[in-house]
Amino acid sequence: AREQLLKHDAELGVLMESIRRYGDFERTNFIVMGDHGQTDVPRVLNFNRVLEEKGLLRIGADGKLESFDAFCHSTGGSGWIELRDPQDDALRERVYRVLLEAKESGKYGLGYVFTEQEAKEQFHLTGPFDFIIEGAEPMSFSYSLTAPLFTKTEPGDYKTAPGRPLSRVRCWKKRASWTRRRRWPVSSALRWRTSTAVAWTRCCERNSERNGSRTSARI
Repeated sequence: AREQLLKHDAELGVLMESIRRYGDFERTNFIVMGDHGQTDVPRVLNFNRVLEEKGLLRIGADGKLESFDAFCHSTGGSGWIELRDPQDDALRERVYRVLLEAKESGKYGLGYVFTEQEAKEQFHLTGPFDFIIEGAEPMSFSYSLTAPLFTKTEPGDYKTAPGRPLSRVRCWKKRASWTRRRRWPVSSALRWRTSTAVAWTRCCERNSERNGSRTSARI
């Protein structure tokens, strides 16, 4: 966390000095925002290894997913569990027991298990998942099928979770239920973030012009 804060501080300093040299420093409003805090995340859990051990997914010799009844997607600090068939009540109960036992065992550092309904009621969170798991202490979740159960985090990893972006499960032998659910591609999220930044910049410029000053925004 300290390394990331120092990095952000240095980048902000470069931006401010550039605007100072350009001559707009006294007419520029700087707004620093963030969507989360900073903390040290010492390790990454590959929970799909646990699901594989429990017979809930199969990985071929080539490292590709052959079939699954449950799959863990990473959103960084949380693992989103997808069921192959959300309408299968017996499967849902089986996976729920596996998650609770994994938490209670203490072997994996899990601190929280939320059902889809609990996530909605407690956090107003909805999405393409059937369960959510999180660590008792700061911990990230891996996308990888072939990585060890635990790996160390590396500075610069996207949300400290090595692997591919969140997407539907790709099975060679069974079609994933993920295709029947809404999903948000990373490219769309980036476009949304960029559009928001542009809209915010234009809003600041309009407000500043009304007040007789000018806001400069250079990314």
